[in-house]
Amino acid sequence: MSELYLSVVCVILYLVEIPQTSKGVTMTVALATENQISFLESLATTRVISTELPVFATLTKSEASELIGKLKNLPYLPRPAKVAPANDLVEGIYFRDGEVYKAKKSSAGRIYALKLVGSSWSYDTAHVRVLTPSHLITLEQASEFGIRTGVCAICGIPLTNLDSLERGIGPVCAKRFG
Repeated sequence: MSELYLSVVCVILYLVEIPQTSKGVTMTVALATENQISFLESLATTRVISTELPVFATLTKSEASELIGKLKNLPYLPRPAKVAPANDLVEGIYFRDGEVYKAKKSSAGRIYALKLVGSSWSYDTAHVRVLTPSHLITLEQASEFGIRTGVCAICGIPLTNLDSLERGIGPVCAKRFG
């Protein structure tokens, strides 16, 4: 019973006792550190591995170091396909998940997105990659947005004219929309 208790204490301290059979002496060996285990888990998820890996928590420090060296030499897993480039978008107003975005072309020719927040446009780097031509705003969506918020979805200007508030879109933008 005292040997079992001693073994449990050693494991808690990241130590394990390994008996040497030739001399009958017991020596203490340190288990892999938390950093080694974390790095091994990271390598295991990013490399092409053809064999079964051991349980990392049972490795000694030297075994973990040796395995880290082997895994680092393995090729990386193929990367997932990238999201379609934003250059497939055309300049215009987009409506997605109840939000209005304006796609504009920079002087370098790249499309970037602005999000309508209140009655002003703010940069939105995250959504330019998820907007698609199918998200181009329709007159009905622009009108619903304007009626709900009191802001023209096309230009971002607050609607003040009674006709514009009822239509949900300003008179200039309504003419441009057709």
